[in-house]
Order: sequence, then C-alpha cells, then structure tokens
Amino acid sequence: MSKKSPHVQIYMKLNKALLEMVKAGRVAEIYKKYNVLPPVSDKINDEL
Repeated sequence: MSKKSPHVQIYMKLNKALLEMVKAGRVAEIYKKYNVLPPVSDKINDEL
C-alpha cells in the first residue's frame, strides 16, 4: 500500500487489528473451525 494512498489509515488500522487477532490466537481458532491449517509466515512473527 502506498503511503500516499487515501486509504493508508484504514490499511494501518486493519493491519493492526489482524496482527492483534493473530497474537491472541483468534486467527488460528478460525482456521481450526474450518479444519484448515493456517499459513505460516516469518514476517507475521517478526511483527508480533
């Protein structure tokens, strides 16, 4: 996302919310509910 985008603030809020969900385990719960393995990314782990 470009820093000049008019949507940059929304992106930042969404990204923060998603990272908090990952940290709290909520994303893993959602994947587990549907019997799907969550993707693994070092980048996400670095941001937490």
